[in-house]
Amino acid sequence: MKLSSWSGGEFYDGTLSPDGFGTYDLVGLTQVATIGGGPEGFAYVPLGSPLFANPSMIVSEYSAGNVATYETDALGNPLVGTRRDFMTGLTGAEGAFIDPLTGDFLFSTFGGGNEVVVVTGFAVPEPGTMLALGAGLAVLARRRRRR
Repeated sequence: MKLSSWSGGEFYDGTLSPDGFGTYDLVGLTQVATIGGGPEGFAYVPLGSPLFANPSMIVSEYSAGNVATYETDALGNPLVGTRRDFMTGLTGAEGAFIDPLTGDFLFSTFGGGNEVVVVTGFAVPEPGTMLALGAGLAVLARRRRRR
């Protein structure tokens, strides 16, 4: 599990552990990097996307009003020295999502524009990623039905 903290930019690695009540606890939380701009959301860029030769992530920087990209290490953690501006001059960039069917990147703005922004041109995620996403959604649906 990867997490980021908006105010300080801390980026964490942790593990989900079943708690015996049908939910999970976050355990073993370790800070692995600090990224700037007030990260509000991040997503991993699909492999094979144009202009991204190396595994990368895209980060909505709420406080800075930007969207930035970082190359990632083998564990999916941002390599801080690789930061590049992707979009600038935004008001409160929030969230980050790569559409698994189209490869489009979506995020929203808050505090002036209040828009949902769609950026096209990314590669469509690999079939293995799609299968993992589908399996995860099936597990969530099954758990919801049991409750």
